[in-house]
Amino acid sequence: YTALSYTWGHPKKTHVLRISGAPFAITASLAEALGALPRIASSEYLWLDQVCIDQADDKEKNHQVQIMGEIYSNSHKVIIWTGGEIQGLQLAVDTYISPGRQICERGYYLGALAKSLDVYAEPLRQLLLRPWFRRAWVIQEAVLAK
Repeated sequence: YTALSYTWGHPKKTHVLRISGAPFAITASLAEALGALPRIASSEYLWLDQVCIDQADDKEKNHQVQIMGEIYSNSHKVIIWTGGEIQGLQLAVDTYISPGRQICERGYYLGALAKSLDVYAEPLRQLLLRPWFRRAWVIQEAVLAK
């Protein structure tokens, strides 16, 4: 199975997910994540906390919290959903992650590359300010991911 790491956002369940034809209420945030991942959602088993944990049963929720590490470490993979698209983010990530590659592929001089990094700071700042990065759970969800 694939586990999805995301933030609930507003807890009100305003969207409907169909599971084996039956309606299941989910939050707008989960609906947005699933809408952005249609191929994955249709071709694999997904572990979604809103669906897989009975949210009305405090005993089950407490038990699931205790085994959350196992859930993420036993998953085939973990998809991290931080939210919708951020303009310029992919180029910023590519540039920050591999400046040496940028220099070779695009012929940048180090001085020019350093100046261009300022352009990429804003998309990265927007990403890091998203609610996903403020959750304590993300550490284990990301670290235990395969």
